Amino acid sequence: MATREVTVTVSVEETEWAELCDAAVCAGMSVPDYLAHSARLVALQPRAARPLRVPRDGPPRASSQDDDTETAAWTESFSQRLHHRADQFRDD
Repeated sequence: MATREVTVTVSVEETEWAELCDAAVCAGMSVPDYLAHSARLVALQPRAARPLRVPRDGPPRASSQDDDTETAAWTESFSQRLHHRADQFRDD
């Protein structure tokens, strides 16, 4: 799976920045990691259908099954970490 580096500039007010930092801490992540995760979630959202293209001659593409498995494992891991972090803040 190819990876690409993305540079993001976030312009927020002080209170929004504090909320973003709190959300990252609750998820057990740094702010850059939290934003990277959010970008992955946005990228996984359904998109409008694209017109079909004629495949080019070249090497066959890798199966998306490996990508799906990796994404599912990462999402499950993130969900578990977030759940464990949320347990620390419960007032039961």
